[in-house]
Amino acid sequence: MTAGIEAAAEELYAVLPAEFIAARNARAKQARSGGDEQLHEEIKALRKPSVAAWLVNVLARSEEGFDAFSDLSHRLRDAQSNLDAPTMKELGQERTRVVAELVERAVFLAKEADPTFRDTGTVRDQVTSTLTAAVADPTAEAAITSGRLVTPLSYAGFGEVDVSDAVATPLHLVRDQEQKPAAKKSPTRGKADQRALNRARVELDRAEEALEEAEEAYDKARSDRHQARLDVKRAQVAVDELEES
Repeated sequence: MTAGIEAAAEELYAVLPAEFIAARNARAKQARSGGDEQLHEEIKALRKPSVAAWLVNVLARSEEGFDAFSDLSHRLRDAQSNLDAPTMKELGQERTRVVAELVERAVFLAKEADPTFRDTGTVRDQVTSTLTAAVADPTAEAAITSGRLVTPLSYAGFGEVDVSDAVATPLHLVRDQEQKPAAKKSPTRGKADQRALNRARVELDRAEEALEEAEEAYDKARSDRHQARLDVKRAQVAVDELEES
């Protein structure tokens, strides 16, 4: 990736989700006008964050950040490495409390940044899942603290968390066992691969937007169903009272 993509990503993932596409396209157009076609393609390939990912990014960019959370994560992973069951139990309870507090803070900050933000159970669950995954895996922790998360994370309870396509730009984190010489690619093959990857990311962006809209529609339908049931109960009470009078 070009050096300019870091600055572009830092700028774009600070904007509201509703403004992301327009801001990204404007930034890409600016790069093309400046004669940097590669940067133009890289910016166009940046994906709009899901609502849950945006909330995590809001936390990462907030004044408090994830300092306390990171400290807890390190202590819990140390306890797990040492098979310290009592400490694991104690920190596990602390994790539940801290994650819940962070979710509440994320929702508060989101509403403060965007008055149109809709607080839904689906989004809360995804933020909770993401933060829980970050406690378990240091790479996932690096992903959420990057401020450039594009999709929520999940943890199966064992192994590593898959963050391969969850962050807009490569994480500045390389595990020792992964520090192996990269296989050489021909310039032509590399460019073709990058174009294919960029196209795939655009398609993924569209699919994620469709999923986000579907989830919002689902949450609204559940809310409407609940309200309809309340209306039925109230109407039934009114009918019963009239029949008894």
